[in-house]
Formats: sequence, C-alpha cells, structure tokens
Amino acid sequence: MALGYVFGVIYTSKFKAEARRKILLTYGWLSIVLFIIIRSTNLYGDTRLWDTQASGINLLLSFINVSKYPPSLLYILLTIGPALLLLAFLENAKGVFWNKILVYGKVSMFYYILHIYVIHTLAMLAASLTGFGADAMVLDTWVYMSPRLQGYGFSLSFVYLLWIVIVVATYPICRWYGAYKQKNQRYWWLSYV
Repeated sequence: MALGYVFGVIYTSKFKAEARRKILLTYGWLSIVLFIIIRSTNLYGDTRLWDTQASGINLLLSFINVSKYPPSLLYILLTIGPALLLLAFLENAKGVFWNKILVYGKVSMFYYILHIYVIHTLAMLAASLTGFGADAMVLDTWVYMSPRLQGYGFSLSFVYLLWIVIVVATYPICRWYGAYKQKNQRYWWLSYV
C-alpha cells in the first residue's frame, strides 16, 4: 500500500505518459529480475525454499511458491513486478470492458472492504447450510486451521464461479460509491476509501 502512494506521484501532472511508462517498465522488470536472482539462491527472502521437481511445471510452481502471510520480500517482488508491467501496458486500454474495470479501480479500498464482508457473510451462510454452523466461521480463525471445519469447502470451479458472481454483483454498489465520491470531493477523506 505504501508503494501505491509512492507510485501515485507518477500519475500527477509532473509526469508525461511516456515517462510514466518508462518508470513502470523499469521497476516492473527490475522487480522480476530481483525476484529470480534472490529466489534462485534459496538463501534469503522467503521461509519456503524451492526444490528440484520431477517436471518443469512443478519446478516452476515450487520456485514461485512464496509466503503471502506474512508477505515475504519475494512475494512482494513477484506480485509488484507484474502489476507494474500491467499498469504500463494497459494505461491506454479503451472499451466497455476497461471502463467497467476502472469503476473498481476508482473505489479500490471500498471494494476491498465490501468484498470481505460479502464473502464472510456467504461463508457463514454456506457453513450453516452444510451443517457446520455459522459460528464456526469466526473472523479470527483460518478455515483450514479450524478442527470444527474439517471437510468444509467447495470445488475450485465453484469458487471461481462464485468469485465472478461477487465481482459482478458488487459492481452497481461500487459504481454508486464512485459517483458519490465524485460529487462530494469536498470531503477529503473520501479519497482514501
């Protein structure tokens, strides 16, 4: 998040589009190269070490299997690098699809908070409907660590489908909030949500 504020400066009037693109490409590729160099040593950057595997795809998966919680240096490099490259390549993207995506980008913190509550509410409902009980889904327990939730879960295809449904279902709320932010710019704190 701190890097987001730092990189936000390059989207001000001080930077022209070509200079911004060059900065994004430079730091994006630098992050990826640093990830590869540091990860290949297996000495620093993450508690999970990679190991040789029977197949190339398994080797790749072992190599990129880094810790998200807490975020390791390698996790940050692996996620920030491609994100910066995407920003560089998609800045001038046009069309209906990209306009819809921009709605989420303009209210990203709002969407993040909203989706956490929506997903948690749905998880509590699903736990109740499948006989595990909503109280098993307390906020301070990881689902995979709770002995009360052994056997709880859904297929990956169902999870992806639900993810798409949630993104689409929250679109009108995000669009409304974006319009609200635009009309009420006198409230400075809205820019953070």
